[in-house]
Amino acid sequence: MLPKSVRLSRSGFEALHPARRVQSEHFSILFAETTTLGGSAVIVSKKTAPTSVARHALKRQVRAIIAPWSTPTRALVVTARKGATTLPFSVLHNELSTLLRSILPTPPEK
Repeated sequence: MLPKSVRLSRSGFEALHPARRVQSEHFSILFAETTTLGGSAVIVSKKTAPTSVARHALKRQVRAIIAPWSTPTRALVVTARKGATTLPFSVLHNELSTLLRSILPTPPEK
């Protein structure tokens, strides 16, 4: 689970206007630099994963991948699309990392 300081609250979604968007076959990412309400959120709809077990499993995997990229000054929302639940973790990691590198100004610090 992401620390509370880097979780995007419902009111933080307003910080996403204007936001940049990148998309791939299985994911869409919205990104905005912010000074007030930053953080990360993952959205997996019932249309994407009909069972709660599948939705929560995908959310946990995506959170693990985006955790190093999450900061309190970035608003980052990852939306999963159909087919994302069937991908192995290595493919999820490669796809999301590629999208994050293309949209974020700096890579995560290690």
